[in-house]
Amino acid sequence: MEEQQRKYTLVVKKKRIAVSKEVYTAYYHCRDREKYLDERAQENNISLEACIEKGIQLEYALASAKESIEYSIILKEMIAKMLECFALLADNEKQLIDAL
Repeated sequence: MEEQQRKYTLVVKKKRIAVSKEVYTAYYHCRDREKYLDERAQENNISLEACIEKGIQLEYALASAKESIEYSIILKEMIAKMLECFALLADNEKQLIDAL
């Protein structure tokens, strides 16, 4: 039996738009990554109230939360690579990403 062709769609401005499997997969990969990073950011958030509750000096919490040089370098490289890849996309794909 032949497998039915699955139609991939994304909701943009309350409208369903048909997309390729690659675009659909890339979108949900990025969305999941963003959720993961948001969860990690919540773990690393510093608030005065949390420091007081835990008995931690605010100055210590701020000093230990600074980004490492390695992280900054990796982030800059990832952004540069993403911009290179974005430039390779067709105009309609760029518009879709911009709309999302």
